[in-house]
Amino acid sequence: MGKLRLVASQEVQEMLGVSRPRAYQITNSKTFPDPAANLSVGRIWLAEDVER
Repeated sequence: MGKLRLVASQEVQEMLGVSRPRAYQITNSKTFPDPAANLSVGRIWLAEDVER
């Protein structure tokens, strides 16, 4: 079984090659995957969901 790769907003920004404000817009759009968890430090996503 593979390990889960979790990414926060900074990693999403790097994966998509966008600015911080643009990453915020993208991650808040209805078409972006729901976060895997909402932590006190922010939201995290499964990397495989972001890559799709």
